[in-house]
This record gives sequence, structure tokens and C-alpha cells, in this order.
Amino acid sequence: MKTGNAYTAKIRYRLSVLENGQEVRTLPFTKNLILDIGLEALRERDWDSVIRYARAGTSAEPTKRQSLDVTFTQAGATVTASAAFFVQEDAGRLLKLNTGEEMKILTFQTATQVTVSVERDSDAPTPGTIWYVNQTTLIAAVMSTETYGTGGADNSATIVGKELIRRRTFIFPARASLVTIREVGWGWYSGNNDQCFGRDVVQDGGVPLAIGQQLKIVLELVIGIAPLAPAALPGPFLPNGGGATAQLENLGYPGGIAPSRYDYNCVLGNTVQAFMLPNVSNGAGSLGGDKKNVNTVRQAYVAGTWRYIHRATFTLNDGNMEGITCAAIGWYDYNTFYPVFRVIFDTPQLKDSDHTLTIDWVIEWGRVLEN
Repeated sequence: MKTGNAYTAKIRYRLSVLENGQEVRTLPFTKNLILDIGLEALRERDWDSVIRYARAGTSAEPTKRQSLDVTFTQAGATVTASAAFFVQEDAGRLLKLNTGEEMKILTFQTATQVTVSVERDSDAPTPGTIWYVNQTTLIAAVMSTETYGTGGADNSATIVGKELIRRRTFIFPARASLVTIREVGWGWYSGNNDQCFGRDVVQDGGVPLAIGQQLKIVLELVIGIAPLAPAALPGPFLPNGGGATAQLENLGYPGGIAPSRYDYNCVLGNTVQAFMLPNVSNGAGSLGGDKKNVNTVRQAYVAGTWRYIHRATFTLNDGNMEGITCAAIGWYDYNTFYPVFRVIFDTPQLKDSDHTLTIDWVIEWGRVLEN
């Protein structure tokens, strides 16, 4: 049996200038590029950790390059531009076409041709954007902070639609000298030159800071999550046949939905308990009824896949019961089980001593890019 869920991440942020504790200038919310190295970091860090520190710098080196009037066609793994556009530094960057296709640029051939990671054939001229996803740090960082705002909504978690929004408000120290901030980023270490989860170039040439002024950043990490309501899954999964429905639960515990989590439990249960609300509070909902439990084994990670498989194996002597109504992955707190992702079967199932049952829970993550 194989099932699972995927997370998609994006960041939006807003800059303000503080003078004597009051906002004297505020820019509108804008988007941020999540870097490849940031997505790799999620294999061993939770969502809150990758946005623990904010950094600011003075470089205006871009994070993307739009093709504008230049269009692309593709034959196999070769993308051809209608005019000179590619540069040697594009190897390792990401090309996203305006029709939605994304492909990593593997090698630079000429100013009009590159080799990409996705083979396809298309003679329809299409514009696109090259995203500099292989950047790793700010280019010219000058300051960082782990000081957070203390307002009621400064640091919060809410579910809006199908998105879990984790807000963090950063307050930088008062400046001792003049500076213009042209780049910002976030990461899991405090050093100015440490790796970044994401980076962006500030609009309109940057934000000047006078002596005594402070930079404030309101950051929202938006995690696309599904299903938040019962979603049909085609079967059959187990010998008794039938389909199932699935839903995420208990999203309020950050470690519970982190791709990096390794110590999940998998249970088979006979409860008829309905799906619980995917709350974001610490008052997580537990699963009742009789349960059979095994620890999952996280399979080896393959670099660049942004994907983990958590394998639960019920051997001949494990999990034997009749009337199995659900299977779930989650965690135990003493003798109480809290599901993160649960599948409810349409037809009660049987696990007996004549059969081994293997369940692969697949967790994938990625970013949202908008040209």
C-alpha cells in the first residue's frame, strides 16, 4: 500500500523602517525565491528552523532573468532560444516557461542553446524566466537578527483555505551608520554569510536606513497543504477491496508536519472516529479505538528529490486484527496516538498472520514559482 501527501512552500514578506519604534516607511508585500539549498535543508530541519534568522545586505544581484521577447522551443533535452539569451552561469539554474513547465539547466551549449533535465518536444515558441535557484547566500550581507516582534499577530500560525501560514516578524538593531538595504534573506544559522533558505532583491533600488533607524521584516512562510478535508483515494488497498478517503490532521505541532521528521509511528485501527479538524493549536486531537502500531523506517534520501518514504512493515506477527477501519501515520505521546495523516477505508479490512503488510507513506516538498 502506498499513499502520502505533498507540501509546497512560498514566502512573502514586507519591509518597514522604524524610527523611535514607529513605522515611518512600509513597502507592500512581495515574493521571495526559495533556493535549492533551502529545500535541501528541509530534509533535516523543520519549517520554523529554516526561517529562524533574517539577514539583510547591500547587493542588487538579481534572483531571476525574464526572457521578455525571447521565446523557447524544445527538442528532447535541448532548449533553443529565438535570440542570444543564455550565459555560462545559467548551468544549475531553473528555466520556467510561461506555460508552467519547469526544468533545471544542466549544461550551457551556446547563447541560444542549453541542455535541460526534462526531455520533451515542443515547437510552440514560449517565453519564460530563468530563476537563480543555485544561489546559496546573500551576496553582501551586513546584518542579521533573531529578535522577533512582540505584537499579538507578529508570530503566529493560521490556516487560510488550503495553506498553513507561519508568520514571523523580525526586528533588526538600530543602525550605527548609513546603509541602503538591497537584498534580504532567511536561514537557519546566524552568520551573515551562512546559507539561506530564500533570498530576494528589494524593490525600487532598496531601502535607505539612517543612523538610529531599524529595519523590520514581516515574513510569511506559506505552506500549501492538502487534503484538509476528506479526499477520495482509489483502491483497492488491502485484500478486502474498496477505496478510501484521506485527510491531514493535527497540523499545529511544527515537528509533526516537517519533512525532516524521522520517528513516525504507523497504526492500524478500528475506530469509527471521523476526521478531526486540521487545527493549528497545541491541543492536538488523539485517535481512539483499538490500534496496532509499528515504527516506520525512513528510507535513504536521494539528493535533490525533496522526497522521503517512511516505510511501515507489519510482519506475520504484527498488526493482526479484524475490522480495520483506518491506517494512520503520526506520533505517540506516552500511550496516546496523534495522527498527522489518516486513511479511512470504505470497507473494513483484515490483517492476519498469513500476510505481511507494507505501507509506504510518501512525503514530498517543493516551492511555488510564479514568473
